Amino acid sequence: MFEFLFKRSASKTAAPDPVVAEQAAASAQSASRRAEQVARAHAVAGDEAAAADFILSSEFADARLIAAEHVLSLPLLEKVHQAMRNTDRRVAKLMQGRIDLIRHQAAETQRAQASIDTAQRLLSDEKLSPNQVAELDRQWQVIKSTPELASAFAAARAALAPAWKRKCCCSAP
Repeated sequence: MFEFLFKRSASKTAAPDPVVAEQAAASAQSASRRAEQVARAHAVAGDEAAAADFILSSEFADARLIAAEHVLSLPLLEKVHQAMRNTDRRVAKLMQGRIDLIRHQAAETQRAQASIDTAQRLLSDEKLSPNQVAELDRQWQVIKSTPELASAFAAARAALAPAWKRKCCCSAP
């Protein structure tokens, strides 16, 4: 009763479809290119410039993301971000995150240095008030600085404590 169905499926499997064979060959070629580019992405591990050039020329998103892990300097991060912004969102997001981190660290360092400079300036101030020292301490509390700047501030702040006691109007001899 259903022989016509079985005959049709048998006739389809007997003759190979040239379109299917062509697609399989293209898929195999694409897989080999992808594997080659992933290997090249791993190979650029020590060279930021080569990694950036690879990202800009690669056609596979996974290979670009692997190479993007090796880009750390601000000029190259900005270059890759600009090129990948509309092409590869994962790479662009990684680059933007690193750019933001570098800029945030630079701003923190700048604020820390400004606080150290303020502490140095307060040491030479004739009319030092407790409010100025308290404001300096409040500014420093929100700063996440490097250990070098933290030790410089601690030294300036330690020098500021005896100066405050000497210059205070309440500590008359």
